Amino acid sequence: FYFTQQLLPQLMNDSAAKTVSVNEVAFQAAKSFVKEYGAYLRLHTCIAYAAAVRAHDIIKVLLEVGNHDPFHQESIRRFSRASSLVFYEPSTLSAVVERLHNLRSETNKDQRLVTVQLCASAYPDVRPWQVDRECRGLWRRDPKNGKSKDGEVLKELYYKYLTFVLHPTDGHEAARADTKLVTEWSQLSARGCMNLAKSSTNSLEAKEKKKNFFSVASKASSDHLAYKRDLTALLGLSMELKEYLLALDLATEILDDPMRAKRKSLFNSMMATFRTIGCGAIESFRVNDSTGQRTLKRILRLFQRAHGMGSDSDPWVVDAPKEIVGFLNHAVESF
Repeated sequence: FYFTQQLLPQLMNDSAAKTVSVNEVAFQAAKSFVKEYGAYLRLHTCIAYAAAVRAHDIIKVLLEVGNHDPFHQESIRRFSRASSLVFYEPSTLSAVVERLHNLRSETNKDQRLVTVQLCASAYPDVRPWQVDRECRGLWRRDPKNGKSKDGEVLKELYYKYLTFVLHPTDGHEAARADTKLVTEWSQLSARGCMNLAKSSTNSLEAKEKKKNFFSVASKASSDHLAYKRDLTALLGLSMELKEYLLALDLATEILDDPMRAKRKSLFNSMMATFRTIGCGAIESFRVNDSTGQRTLKRILRLFQRAHGMGSDSDPWVVDAPKEIVGFLNHAVESF
């Protein structure tokens, strides 16, 4: 209790205050406590709490205690024999975290996959930042080596971890309620799909990543209800992917929630989306594309819905007639 409720919170508070000297004192106090009383600590509880406050160095000290635990050693051996999906038990947390810390030195790709599956199963005892650190930390500290073949493999492992932990049925509800985590997965899915499309390699992987993105972004997917979504980010990503109909669906969803629609940054993104897609739709008239006509009609209706939002004193209030005139002028210039 003293370790988790007194010492570890000091590390979190000092880290937030960015007080290096005080943080070092708190770290040394926690380290000395573990060295002296480690045999009496509940490793699972202490490691999980340390992960919650991002105390990476303390976790390493706790793992040194685990090396003297016969059950820890047996768990390490049992996991090393696994060649398929294995399930996490709280009593094996120290073994899971030790495997994670050794991820970069592990050369067997199946064993690496076992490790990230275990980490996903262990959420939230094992936190995403811990997996991110081991999979993408090298890339952040040394971009040159991070872009090596193994560096790219490790980054892809982190994506697989997110896919496991955020799976709509087999993942964790608490993870799917983490908007930041869901947004990160959506970004990696969308941009990974675009990068694969540019290189014309691994079309199946590109399709899978696009499917993952749509499972979050599209209301046509029943899975979208499982996620807490950042509509601003999803709107931007759908435009990057040139998925304009999806972008309009997201804009409609924003307008359906008046409180959300009145957020200035989100509203401005939505208006920019309408203009970009509308101008593109007008360009398509040259080739008699009926899809462009339907798209423009839909955008004009959305402008009508948005008309007058805000107040007279707000510079971002929508003037639907003015927007329509802007499209007409663009059409005249185009033809």
